[in-house]
Amino acid sequence: MILVSCAGAYCGVPAITSVTGDYANASIAWTGNGDNYEIEIRPASQSYWNDNPIAVQGNAHTFTGLTPETDYLFRVRLVCDADNRSEWSLGAFTTDPLPCFVPTQFRADEVSGTSVSFSWQPGSAEQKWMIKVWNNTYADSVIANTTSTTINGLVASTTYQAAIKAICNDNGYESPWSSAITFTTTTCAP
Repeated sequence: MILVSCAGAYCGVPAITSVTGDYANASIAWTGNGDNYEIEIRPASQSYWNDNPIAVQGNAHTFTGLTPETDYLFRVRLVCDADNRSEWSLGAFTTDPLPCFVPTQFRADEVSGTSVSFSWQPGSAEQKWMIKVWNNTYADSVIANTTSTTINGLVASTTYQAAIKAICNDNGYESPWSSAITFTTTTCAP
């Protein structure tokens, strides 16, 4: 494909003014002398452009469905008329890491006189969680590798609180703690 540069002030190369985003989206803005543009994106690790530009009216576009923690290259050009395009203006950005979300639906499913079983739903793709249980005289925490766990050694007829957080990698990347739930152990039979 041969690109023809546009002549005159109307067909100048767009100037990228901002790139903002998160782990899955990126919004690109630019200035230019027209209303119709083409934009392309590719991972920086890919050595070629797909040569399938997205037509954009206006001076901004948002890419969605991107991969977390990935370097991307993008380019934008002005569509001068049916046969002419400006040169590409190039840019780059890196998406954020996938956030470590707080697990949901944390609950005490089975409570006995000396133990409690918890279950929850993952907040994202984590596979390890820390659960803490406490009251005025007791505190303990466990690490779980499944979406349920049991804590033993509790005192009968005692009220406790519990909270959970996700551990998203081995480098200390963790979610905030969930809101605390309250449960009371049952009275032990004689």
